[in-house]
Amino acid sequence: MQEVAAAVPYNPAAPIENLLSQVPLCNSPIGRTAVFGALGGAFAYAVRPEMSFLPSGEPRKWIVTHGNDPQATLFPYWAYVALPALIFGVFI
Repeated sequence: MQEVAAAVPYNPAAPIENLLSQVPLCNSPIGRTAVFGALGGAFAYAVRPEMSFLPSGEPRKWIVTHGNDPQATLFPYWAYVALPALIFGVFI
């Protein structure tokens, strides 16, 4: 019987997923994507990190699409929405 117990696969994300399942709207990957994307967007626009926003408060352009702009950035404002949504919605 111990051989069977040892063969049970271990999910390292299970404790995080159990914790997130207690948060409203986070019971499904789509819900987690929406909630954490919204939280990331709220953070970006509340804090306005200098690496993604100009001193005037306007978002910097992405260097991939605006290569000639000297104030373009590798980490645009929408990455604050996309990364938490991707990490919590897809990978966990």
